[in-house]
Amino acid sequence: MPVRPLDEAKPIFERHQDAIVDVVNTAHRRVIEGAGTLLKSMSTRTRQGLIRDLIVENLKEWSERTKGVQYQKKGNLEWFGFANNWVLRVKHVDSEFAVEVSPTQDSKKYNKNVMPASVAASLIEDQPATALYLGWYVTQNSPLIPEVCLVCPNEHAEIAWVWPFSGEGPAPTLRLPVPDAPQPPPAGVRVKVKADKADRKKSG
Repeated sequence: MPVRPLDEAKPIFERHQDAIVDVVNTAHRRVIEGAGTLLKSMSTRTRQGLIRDLIVENLKEWSERTKGVQYQKKGNLEWFGFANNWVLRVKHVDSEFAVEVSPTQDSKKYNKNVMPASVAASLIEDQPATALYLGWYVTQNSPLIPEVCLVCPNEHAEIAWVWPFSGEGPAPTLRLPVPDAPQPPPAGVRVKVKADKADRKKSG
């Protein structure tokens, strides 16, 4: 489906925002406390994968007692349906809020906001759905508390918008002012050019 604006997502997710942040924080804390010194021996990908799996596990338990939220799985593809036409997948995001996409066709479609057939078949109503990522990341200033956001990809696999559930969103893009081009003098007006000091010096 063509990307829907953030304003349409807010009425759906605002009621769940605090609960989702708590789910992510709980999963992250569980890994930090449970793995302990073993984390130093893990690759970044392994740590992120472990946290991601726990987030999905916690979200699944939460969805079972939350009206309007459904957990779905087809093969290796897992997702959560919200209000039946917003689909959420859990992914770690980088400093630019981008996700690492699996090389499968379904993942590539999803990253272009195209519903894979397996996801589309799970929708109850005959309405197009919008693909979202539930993203999380940590900063150097706060490595023990992840920042959480919703990311909406567009049809070009680029970021359409980011909604920070906790922490900060993308840095604002500042446009530098463009200086005005010099305007030519009006027609019929003579412009007097000052002479150089050497030219103005009288001889003798």
